[in-house]
This record gives sequence, structure tokens and C-alpha cells, in this order.
Amino acid sequence: MGWSEKLMKVLYIIEIVLFLNLLWIGGALIGLGVLGIFPATRALYQLISRELFNYDGGGSSFKSLAKEFWRNYKSEFKSVNKFGIIYLLIYGVLYFDFVVITQLMKGAVYAAFLPIVTVVLFYVILTNIFLLMNDSLEFSWTHIKKILVLPFALPGASLLYAVFIIVFSLLAIRFSVIFILCYFSAVLIVGKVFLQMRIQKKGFTI
Repeated sequence: MGWSEKLMKVLYIIEIVLFLNLLWIGGALIGLGVLGIFPATRALYQLISRELFNYDGGGSSFKSLAKEFWRNYKSEFKSVNKFGIIYLLIYGVLYFDFVVITQLMKGAVYAAFLPIVTVVLFYVILTNIFLLMNDSLEFSWTHIKKILVLPFALPGASLLYAVFIIVFSLLAIRFSVIFILCYFSAVLIVGKVFLQMRIQKKGFTI
């Protein structure tokens, strides 16, 4: 592969990151936010690997990507939101705990409980990510147990990814245009590529 083709591949990946971000935002908005986030994330994961690593000099057209995204979005909307509703309830409880801790607790109690809630939050986020990036969705106890164990089975990778999310989120808060340009797609792409590599290296299956 010559330098010109490498440059074209880099530019194509940048275009894909920007376009996938717009697709995710559109999917989230169509689902009125709450019901759109999970199917949009799931649909995006199904596009990421093929588009980033199977570039053949031209890649897929934006039209074909959009069609595939919406097809996946619609076909799995109900099944994904079965898990999504459960996660939303968990996030709601954690948010309530966070509000109580930050507004009502002081001193040593505050210092003790805030890290616990933060760690639990990132653990839940990681299980959510492992669930949605899996090839198939199974509403079974065996499958759920695998998802719950993975953050513990990959402690180093999970911690590094959590740090990436924190740093990138702070950067996006500072420069809000990042949210529109690439925040959601970048977070999902890094998670898919990095975590999937670690899962395969460890010989795990989900």
C-alpha cells in the first residue's frame, strides 16, 4: 500500500467517524433519547468493524451505511430496549444516589460513598457496552453472567477504557463541538476495537 492510498484510508476513516456520529445522534433523537440511545449504539457497533478494517480502496458509500444502520436500528429496536429499560432503571438509581451523596452527605461519609457510586457506575457502563457490542443479544441468565463477569476478567482494559471515557468527556465538555463531530462514534469505536482485541487475546467469547 503506497503513501497516497494510506492517506486516502486515513481520510476515509475520519469521514466514517464523523458520519457514524451523525447517524448515532439521529437514531437517539428518533427514539426520543431514552428509547433511541441503545438501538442506535447497537446499530453503530454492527457497522464499526467492517467499515474500519475492510477498506478496499473505496469503502462503502454513505448511502449504503445509512441504509444498513437504519435497518439494524429498526430490526433490533424492541429487543435492545428490553435490556435498555433495565439499564435505564439502574442508571436512574445511581443518579439518585449521586444526588443524595453530593447534596446531603458531608465529610468522611461523602468521601467514602462517592468513589463507590462512581466505580459502580463505570462497572454498569462497561457491562452495557459489552452487551451491545456482542454479535447476538440473548436474554438468558448464562449470557448475562458472562457480561457481568467481563469487567472483572479484563480489569486493565476496563480501567484504561474508563479513563479514556473520562478524559474524552472532559475534553468534549470543554469543546462542545466534539459532541456533534465525533464524541459518540469515537467512544464506541475505541471501545469496540480496544475491548474486542483484549477479549480475543484472552480467548473469551461473549
